Amino acid sequence: MMENKDNLLKTALDLFAHRGYEAVGVAEIVCQAGVTKPTLYHYFGSKEGLLMAIIEPRFFDFERELKKATQYDGDLVRSIEQLIQTYLTFVLQNELYFRLYLALIFSPKANRTFELMAPFAQKVKDILLNLFICAGSGHGNIKGHELFLVNALLGLLNHYGLSLLNSEFQMSGSFVVSVGKQYMNGIYAL
Repeated sequence: MMENKDNLLKTALDLFAHRGYEAVGVAEIVCQAGVTKPTLYHYFGSKEGLLMAIIEPRFFDFERELKKATQYDGDLVRSIEQLIQTYLTFVLQNELYFRLYLALIFSPKANRTFELMAPFAQKVKDILLNLFICAGSGHGNIKGHELFLVNALLGLLNHYGLSLLNSEFQMSGSFVVSVGKQYMNGIYAL
């Protein structure tokens, strides 16, 4: 009954994204999904297994798209704009997932969810770090600042991702260019 499995995934994503992973219990998930606890345990083993079944497939798609977008070809501005476009497009196409992902990666370090999400967050950082390492040979002011630049860019992307989801801005080519310019001004000021 793949319908039960899919329904559990959709229900849990909705509940986790709106209320937080820690605030939602298995009983509530199965009740809203219209299945029993044994059904959830059969498919996912645990609430944590259900969470990973939500996170992993979308993350791997996200990771693949980020790697494509950050292939450095000698034009840092274009690379940054491609990354911004890819990241924010993913956010808009995966609103509940993105809200859940952010809540989980910014959970307190002592939480199990932080431990579960740390490898995913690190993969994103590593992808961006690789971009800046590759670009560093042509941009001397980047060398030695790569991790700082990664964290600043991720902060900007996450902020504008939420701003787009909250309808503060509209996604467009000019929006992507403006975000890129805002970010690039910081690189040139180093």
